[in-house]
Amino acid sequence: MIQETNAPNGLFAELRKLSPVVTGGLLRMRQQAYRDGAVAAKYKLLTVMTISIAIRCEPCIRAYVKMAQAKDVSQDELIEFLEVAMTMLSEEQ
Repeated sequence: MIQETNAPNGLFAELRKLSPVVTGGLLRMRQQAYRDGAVAAKYKLLTVMTISIAIRCEPCIRAYVKMAQAKDVSQDELIEFLEVAMTMLSEEQ
């Protein structure tokens, strides 16, 4: 049985135990998609963070901000992408 947790990573860890094939596939997909390529990984992470803001997924936002910071995203870069996300939110109102 899945126990509730406030930590998204805790829930994911529990789901990984219950469904290792599916969650393992998701992890491999993310690792491949968010790696450096023609587009730097940090820009991919900033983009998905912006999408997470637009869809209002708070656990996603926290996770992608943390991942972007690990890729040495500057505070200024983070703020500019947050500003872009806010422009998308204002379109809905």
